[in-house]
Amino acid sequence: SWLRADKGLPVTSLGVTRFLHWTVSAANPEVLFAIVEQNGEPRLFVSTDRGDSWQVGGRWTTEGLPWSFALTSSPQSADQLYLAQGGHIWHSADQARSWRAAGALPGALTTASLLL
Repeated sequence: SWLRADKGLPVTSLGVTRFLHWTVSAANPEVLFAIVEQNGEPRLFVSTDRGDSWQVGGRWTTEGLPWSFALTSSPQSADQLYLAQGGHIWHSADQARSWRAAGALPGALTTASLLL
C-alpha cells in the first residue's frame, strides 16, 4: 500500500506539492531527496525518516536553466548526491546542504534526464 510522504513540503496555490523530481538514497532507504516548486523556484528538500518530515537543502544556480532535473545518489554514502539540470551537473557531499559545480554535459546532450 502507499502512504503520503509529503508532510512539511511546500504546496502550490492549489494545495498540492509540485514534485519536479525525487529519489531515494541508494545507500540508505530512510533518506529521500525531492526537488519541488517553492514560490516559483525549484528547491531541494531532504528527509531522513522516509518522508515523515523534510528539511530544505542548499541552493544551486538555476537562473536561466530549463526545469529539467535528474537526481542520483551514491550507493556507498547517503551524503553523496548528484544533480543535473539543463546540461549542468552539481555535486553535494553533505546530504544536499551545499553544492559545487561538477561539470557539464557535452554540447549535444542538453537535457539532464539523458545523463541519469
